[in-house]
Amino acid sequence: MIRPPLTATVVFLALGALAPALVHAIGGACWVWLPAHVPALLGGLAFGPGVGAVAALGTAVSDQLLGGGEVGWALLPIASEILTYGLLSGLLGRRARGRLGLFGALLGAMLGGRLVYALTATVLGREASGLVEGLFVTPWPGILLQLVLVAPLAAGLRDGVARRRAAQTTGQSR
Repeated sequence: MIRPPLTATVVFLALGALAPALVHAIGGACWVWLPAHVPALLGGLAFGPGVGAVAALGTAVSDQLLGGGEVGWALLPIASEILTYGLLSGLLGRRARGRLGLFGALLGAMLGGRLVYALTATVLGREASGLVEGLFVTPWPGILLQLVLVAPLAAGLRDGVARRRAAQTTGQSR
């Protein structure tokens, strides 16, 4: 696992805040494209659970301050889901080797986050009957994009940081 540079933490905090705000601003369907999920999943996979959690925090704060997302108690399931994505992708990603391992960690985090959402929403009194459609059917385009893009991007970020650190330790900074 790569120790995250401060720059990566700040960048993923900003991405967590900006991704859903941008989609809300252009009238996009957040429940279809899932822009709030990507920074937490990517940050966690590439740099660990701390960066994933910071990205999730940026998303929750952005939803409250910039508007367009859930408010009050309705925010709790989605905030719990995204925080779980960040933490779980980072924890599972620590053991992941190669792109296939990162893909498995991504799948585990995606399923874990959705399970946390379902449990939290049910505890808050939401009907369980609509949860499967809302968590797996409606957002299929966003799920597909995450499966195709997040693990390869995380692998590229990890590889790039590792190459840069190796070059710095051998005195070959670019």
